[in-house]
Amino acid sequence: MTDFLIPTPTEIAIGNYKGTHIARSKNAAYTPQEIYALAKEDFTSWWAIGMAFYLNNVLQVIVVSNNNKQACVQSNRSANPGNTIEFLYDGKTYYYSAIALEIADDYIDTSETIIPVYLAAELSITSYENAALELISLYSENGGILPGEVNYPTSWVQRLIEGAWQKTFAFAHAKTVYTDYANKKTLADKLSEIDTEIGNKANKTEIKTELPANGGNSATVNGHTVNADVPENAVFTDTVYDDTEIQKRISDNGYGEIAGGKNLFIYNDSVNFEKNSNEYQSFTFDSKTDNSVRCYVPNNGSYTGAKLNIYGLKPNTKYSASCSVTENTSEFNPRIYCTESDSNGTLAVNLALNNGATMSGSGYYVTFSNIQVEEGETATEYEPYFPSNKMLAE
Repeated sequence: MTDFLIPTPTEIAIGNYKGTHIARSKNAAYTPQEIYALAKEDFTSWWAIGMAFYLNNVLQVIVVSNNNKQACVQSNRSANPGNTIEFLYDGKTYYYSAIALEIADDYIDTSETIIPVYLAAELSITSYENAALELISLYSENGGILPGEVNYPTSWVQRLIEGAWQKTFAFAHAKTVYTDYANKKTLADKLSEIDTEIGNKANKTEIKTELPANGGNSATVNGHTVNADVPENAVFTDTVYDDTEIQKRISDNGYGEIAGGKNLFIYNDSVNFEKNSNEYQSFTFDSKTDNSVRCYVPNNGSYTGAKLNIYGLKPNTKYSASCSVTENTSEFNPRIYCTESDSNGTLAVNLALNNGATMSGSGYYVTFSNIQVEEGETATEYEPYFPSNKMLAE
């Protein structure tokens, strides 16, 4: 089986992050580029797979995991781990991170590489997300077991049945392991159980097809007559409403002015889209929803970006931003980031596209979805914006 699985990190790779060395570039003129799969925080239940492939004639390395703290790929020429991007495979959430080798290093030393390397003719890759989906498919097709799946064994065994040894097929599934044939129910036993079930059911002829015009005895509505002892417009004050979620948010977050949960981002009047001052290196607003923004990229240079200015936050406070990229027709690597609000409580959330190489062309779209802005320097799992307790009270 092709070995896509990446071993659990054991060495300090980049900064203080533990990592597993997965690939090395081979170029006599430069110091080799070392590629690592990093665990940003959690590596106690490590699962990650990876491969090398070509995209737009450039050799790339991608790592996929079901944990956004583990799907991190990094080079020894960069100071910080790469961003992870969320995507869906077979209805389940996974994350990927990818890195392009420099043109001069466009050759991998296979003796120092533990992941499969595919040539451009072997895989037709059109985007990073396409590569992530292809990686999981290749891993599964080669016998790999995805997180949450169980590989149940099957085998042929010899069993003594009615005094004679016979070859039988034994198998296991999630609830039962069939090994005891002596107590297995016969067809006659099963048919007898079905007859008993049928006997407890009403015959078709016993079921009434008509009711009196008044609907029958008042006992059919628990002894009450509508419009008599229950008025037509009665208000049912004993109805119980489940406000557990609202009470929990009030308990956890107190009386919040901005939001009732950790996610402070909703695209309303408190958010302003600001283009980059360099028109060539800026993209323009196209459309939005409460938690996403779609941008039009007029030029495809080496870098482009814009800002979402959020007002009314805590002044001089560190915040973090995260999102899912659900559309990217450009050749850029999208990312979102922020640092610290200013003294007026205004926070600049940067939408950036960085490719590392200048390319021509124009007319591209990128959609940043599930945008989350939260207090603190570490991004956490996405949750939708929830109105502030003040708004609920009002």
